[in-house]
Amino acid sequence: MRNLGEFRKAKGWSQKKLADQSGVSQTYISELEAAKKQPTVLIAQKLATAFGISLADLLHDEFRAPKCKEVKEINSGTREECVGIDDSIASIYSIAKKKS
Repeated sequence: MRNLGEFRKAKGWSQKKLADQSGVSQTYISELEAAKKQPTVLIAQKLATAFGISLADLLHDEFRAPKCKEVKEINSGTREECVGIDDSIASIYSIAKKKS
């Protein structure tokens, strides 16, 4: 998560403080900040809650508009298709956008 460290530093928090506030281990937070792991929906929501922001706001910079576009589907309306990003992150973003 590219912006996780930025949100954390803006709060003046260490990784340990974020771990304490979110219930996510410090090791996992370190791996997220280093882009070694991708969060599950539950982990991303815990982090967003700790920061006092929405899940969509936390994940906003993970996705840029050119990577996603609406695709018209026959008989089922439209859907958003994201290319060039991890499918699990794309699904997290889709869920977050629907909730916000």
